[in-house]
Amino acid sequence: MEFWRKIPAFLWPGKENFQKIKDEPVKTTLIYMIAGIVFFAAANILFNLEAFLEYAAEDILYMMLITIFSFFIMLFITSVISFGVAKLFGVKEPYMDMARTVIYSFTPAYLFGWLSSIGFIGIALSFGNLFAGVAGTFKLNVWKSLVVAATPLLAFFALFMLFVYFLFNSGAATV
Repeated sequence: MEFWRKIPAFLWPGKENFQKIKDEPVKTTLIYMIAGIVFFAAANILFNLEAFLEYAAEDILYMMLITIFSFFIMLFITSVISFGVAKLFGVKEPYMDMARTVIYSFTPAYLFGWLSSIGFIGIALSFGNLFAGVAGTFKLNVWKSLVVAATPLLAFFALFMLFVYFLFNSGAATV
């Protein structure tokens, strides 16, 4: 699948697109991921520039690098958790198939996640893509695919709730 044709193919959930990328080289997948993450970070800063104007250029660069690094870590953790849950359901495919599925499923988040007013739509579409991708790549039924796709989301929510709990119990924030 040609690089630029992948973007519209993965904007909307559909498991047939994930079957086409199953044998794609790792290098191509990594280039797609890096391009998406860099676009996300650059667009976040450029189109929200008025919020960043009070910072020095060096600080903006640090924020961009932190955004890129955190997005990369989020994709890695999502793929590891999803792969672990899929293994519990007896999936025989290698880890790289799950990594490809996660990387391509997050296309809507790369493109729309930085928009403050509709970013949640991109993230929701990304998890819908993950659900469709798991069903298409690993041939799991609906419920198993839903569990594999929802487990990382629940894990991130639990971590966020732990953060909020410790934030308010430490006295650093008050209501």
